[in-house]
Amino acid sequence: SKVTKQTWVLKECVERVPETFDAARELLQFGLHKTIAEKIFKFDDEFLSLDDNLESDTAERIKKIAAALSKLEDLYEERTTSSFSTFLLNDVMPTKQQTLVRYRQQLLEYWDRLITYELIMGGSHMTKEFYDYMFYDKFRNVSLIKSTVKFARESNWKAVEIMFTYHGGIILPHWLPVLSNFPETLNPHEYRSLLPECDTEGHLFHWNEIQLRSQDWCEKFNFQEEMELDDKDRDADSEFIYQEDETLRQFVCKDGVLNVDILTSWFVNRVNKIENQSCMVDHALTLIKLARERNVTGLDNLYMQLLTLDTLVYEVHLENVRLTDIQKMSQLDMCKLLMSK
Repeated sequence: SKVTKQTWVLKECVERVPETFDAARELLQFGLHKTIAEKIFKFDDEFLSLDDNLESDTAERIKKIAAALSKLEDLYEERTTSSFSTFLLNDVMPTKQQTLVRYRQQLLEYWDRLITYELIMGGSHMTKEFYDYMFYDKFRNVSLIKSTVKFARESNWKAVEIMFTYHGGIILPHWLPVLSNFPETLNPHEYRSLLPECDTEGHLFHWNEIQLRSQDWCEKFNFQEEMELDDKDRDADSEFIYQEDETLRQFVCKDGVLNVDILTSWFVNRVNKIENQSCMVDHALTLIKLARERNVTGLDNLYMQLLTLDTLVYEVHLENVRLTDIQKMSQLDMCKLLMSK
């Protein structure tokens, strides 16, 4: 039947990953065009007769939904969309239409991932040349937070920056834990643009987020609640970060707002971890200098300890001295070490 064929075509649009960037873009655009509201909810006698089990009262409700959707633009302009949404959710949506709306939601998600992938690659020209359909297939089916953490662990600060900017609503509550996943051996200067910053009065600057696109009608009216999408919370699944390192949980931005005290605590924690795990005092010192440049307070004592350690390791050549040793020493003991060679 016409409906079965339409469903099969859309299933192909959702599941198939073409081997070229242009083909991937065109396939998603085709699927989105085929799932505009007017086409999903276009009902007539021929369509209704395709389902012999469709009761007459249900058919009437379907026609009411179709009529309401045809007035969608007017309702939106009149700011009465909330009543329209309630109407849709309280009425029966046929299974076939549920399937089509679900396909549209999936197509939109894949479209967002394709555009994000294009941004990460450096634009359409670079994406066309270096497009990797196997990578894109994995990227679009893994949660945003997992992809971001993976980019951090691979030292790909530019990709993390793009994820912060275009998917900040999901990623930024885990801003500091994500930064903690950069390798300790990577110079913090490389990812300095990702570090939070305060003004001279100690107020934190918010990350400048950008929307990839405006909200689509199928997202605006919460169809996913009605259809109980299994993966609706997939992108927000961040628990794996804290299962791997429970100490990072203290740095979560509650209600999406980063706290200055938490930021100071994170810098202290991160500096100690870099020095402890990599023995690269210069990297730890670089990070704390970057923090001070960004007006993060409460780091003066740690900064002086690192300056002392830096001198002992790189000038006095006492390579076995660690930050924990310095933190336990008296001023007199540190002076003796500085004068030991």
